[in-house]
Amino acid sequence: MDQIVRQDLSMKLKDNLRIQLKQKGMTATALAKKSRVPLQTLNNWLAGSKPRDFEQVKAVADIFGISLDSLVFGAEAKGTIEELIQFGTYDVYLKKAKK
Repeated sequence: MDQIVRQDLSMKLKDNLRIQLKQKGMTATALAKKSRVPLQTLNNWLAGSKPRDFEQVKAVADIFGISLDSLVFGAEAKGTIEELIQFGTYDVYLKKAKK
């Protein structure tokens, strides 16, 4: 089940990132420069890899002017805390957010 949740969230991020790039008329290279997230990291997310650093995802969401939840889970972000916990990254996200 954990693998299914991870794959589902990676796919949601991948799809939402592509949608945002298209809506904003932005390339991954331009987004990397603006957000200071390495281009290789963005390309990994666009290929469906799960994010390892939610601070980077937050930086991208900020550039797009949307919430972290919206970028990772889509417009109808419901139950996101539970999904982050299942995704195995919520504790890491909380630790970084407290710094």
